[in-house]
Amino acid sequence: MDQINKKILYIFLHIRKTAGNTLIFHIKNNYRTSQYLFANGLSLGPDDSFKEYWRKILSGYTAEEKERLEIIGGHGIYYGIHELFPDKQPYYITVFREPEQLLLSHYNYLIGHLDSHNERYIKIADLLRINGKNIPLSEVLASCKYFDDLLFKSFYDFLFDTRTIEFPDCINGDSDINKLLEKFNGIMAKFHFIGTSSNIDNDLNYLYGLLNIRKFYRRQNVSHKYASIECLNEVERKLLADRTKLDGKLHALAVDLPNNIISNAGFLGISRLSRYRKNIFMLLHPLDYFATSGISLLYAASAEMRKRVMLYGTALDYLKKKLGIGASAKPTAEK
Repeated sequence: MDQINKKILYIFLHIRKTAGNTLIFHIKNNYRTSQYLFANGLSLGPDDSFKEYWRKILSGYTAEEKERLEIIGGHGIYYGIHELFPDKQPYYITVFREPEQLLLSHYNYLIGHLDSHNERYIKIADLLRINGKNIPLSEVLASCKYFDDLLFKSFYDFLFDTRTIEFPDCINGDSDINKLLEKFNGIMAKFHFIGTSSNIDNDLNYLYGLLNIRKFYRRQNVSHKYASIECLNEVERKLLADRTKLDGKLHALAVDLPNNIISNAGFLGISRLSRYRKNIFMLLHPLDYFATSGISLLYAASAEMRKRVMLYGTALDYLKKKLGIGASAKPTAEK
């Protein structure tokens, strides 16, 4: 089948704490269940393969069911999953959050779940709490390698089908890191969309348009801010910068991709411009920002109303049908 005639399959790499749960929530509220498939593989061990995991999941799908899928994704996506869909045109999409914000958001999320009985959080609790008290952020940043370059490790896992907590032994020195960054850059150039904005709402607005999402709801999985950049002291800021050096390089590469969509604005389509041409139009940015924010607020405020109206309409139609009210008369031929 020619590429031009293939149906598009969106493949969403969900990097943690980049508003992925919000996007998935909207997809589930705008698509039929037969049109999407999300899997995270949280039950897999460190040596298990996401490739085999997805093969096992899809083995239960008929050819017709696979054909109906329009979006797949999750934390467990690996590069090459499109080979399981030879009759589809793959569009890889993801969002890269600004590295320091990403680390703090991840930290806030974990701190907020330390009292969970989930085995996943029980293991992490030992890194962030001693004798029932949270370890100060400065000490966590100084000693806990779990938070090192979260973005870099996520993309490494995506490319090599691994689950990296700390950097693998095979990475030795700047030479290997530079080779990896070069390889990452080549793969990122194949993505259809990589959100790189510090304003995640703008990235989501572009993706909503791309995926034809029309129903908007509140942001999902938002963490309480136990720590924010504004509240950090100089020592903590330096430690934070040290923990995100590679993430900063990877994020910069994504921003500089010549064919990437730089999503600093969403609703009016300014995001479609290259970063060079876009500078000419930055005077339009305030208008675009308010249009984007206004539309998002409008959708969010009316979500509950739409639900009620749809429920009322369904009940009214059912009642009319039962009572035989409003049945249209058969048309008669004109004389």
